[in-house]
Amino acid sequence: MKYFLRQKSQEIWNEGFYIKQDNGEQKYFVKTENGKLSAINIFDLNENVLLKIQKKLFRYDVFDSKMQILFSIGPNFSFRNKKYLIKSEYEQFKNIKIDGNYLSLNYDIFKPEEILAQISKRIIYVLDTYCCDIIDEQNELYYIAMSIIIDLFTNKNKS
Repeated sequence: MKYFLRQKSQEIWNEGFYIKQDNGEQKYFVKTENGKLSAINIFDLNENVLLKIQKKLFRYDVFDSKMQILFSIGPNFSFRNKKYLIKSEYEQFKNIKIDGNYLSLNYDIFKPEEILAQISKRIIYVLDTYCCDIIDEQNELYYIAMSIIIDLFTNKNKS
């Protein structure tokens, strides 16, 4: 299933935005807490908080609705590729890696020998949009959170 989310801009984050499926149907709503990019919530369409993303010094932490930490993502830079490390106590997030090309802004979320999701930047309408093509649909919300965090890292100086 493909999901589309807008690239970070302060105006969009303040108002919030919908994450849409490839058929145009709205699936999730994303909004900052008090207009700060250091605290972001992902809601279902009934306005229930599903996940919280919080910025720390060199990483982002992702929490469930009960504020239990699920995983953390931080950068692991290399010359041509951008890599992100995921740390978690939960088995479902262990061995997940994010690897991407800095210039083309394409990323793979994968475990050894298994691609879980692919993120690619597309220019749609006036604003840039990320397409998150999720293969492992059972954990789609987590890959969407990872896509949001990649956008935050990639565009940290553009808002």
